[in-house]
Amino acid sequence: NQDYNLLARAMADRIHEPYRLPIIPGALAARQAALCAGAAAVSLSGAGPGMIAFSANHHEQIGQAMVNAFAVAGLASRFWTLDTLDDGATLTSLA
Repeated sequence: NQDYNLLARAMADRIHEPYRLPIIPGALAARQAALCAGAAAVSLSGAGPGMIAFSANHHEQIGQAMVNAFAVAGLASRFWTLDTLDDGATLTSLA
């Protein structure tokens, strides 16, 4: 339903991110940079060190802000802007 405030609340991890983010160089800064650039929610992707950000717009600016934050920490990184699907996963064949 495009409720980005709800998405941000749902993605607020209190179990593993408080322990993992500080040990990934640049991750805390990348999260903050993404939020400042317009991301609605930012999280580790899996156990890290990959990160994912969600936004309705400003995708290139958010990705570049994260890359820049990691560069300051001495890490090379890259980003992808991905499209979403409205109908989710579908099974088309069992063969």
